[in-house]
Amino acid sequence: ITRIVSLAGPVDFAVRLCPADGPADRRFTLYLASTPATLTDVLPLLQQLGLDVLDERPSEFVRADGLRVHVYDFSIRLDDATRTALEARPEADIEREFCAAFGAAWRGDVETDRFSALVLRAGLPWREAAVLRAYARYARQIGALYGLQYMADTLLAHPDVARGLLALFHTRFDPGLPHRDQAV
Repeated sequence: ITRIVSLAGPVDFAVRLCPADGPADRRFTLYLASTPATLTDVLPLLQQLGLDVLDERPSEFVRADGLRVHVYDFSIRLDDATRTALEARPEADIEREFCAAFGAAWRGDVETDRFSALVLRAGLPWREAAVLRAYARYARQIGALYGLQYMADTLLAHPDVARGLLALFHTRFDPGLPHRDQAV
């Protein structure tokens, strides 16, 4: 109810991720003001974030001010590697990072591809996954033989390497670090 009431206007949306009981690992809920969504709109974003969608339960509410709110509740399953990676992380961090990544993809602020799954698997914010995506594209431009899908799959198989590459990136390019040139 709080999320439905908090929607500011006709193009606003909110999201929520929480643990689930039964065969699903999580429940993902999308709250949309005014315009309904189709499965074709939502499923690709969830799949690129590394999730399998088990089912969807749509609802519609009309607020006292007349705003129609469409609520889509999804049961989702994680693959074994992602489930294992999430075990040590606080649930609040998982929800915050995932919801930020989905929100950015929904607004069109970021591309969605296999690099998006690094948000859950490697615990990266969506902007850092975008840095790795940009490096992979640059590698292709300078003649790397590996495709983007292969590079993303490799980083997903080795999330410590993905985090290490981003640590190197921050060490090398953070102007606030003293002696950053010697740290590399």
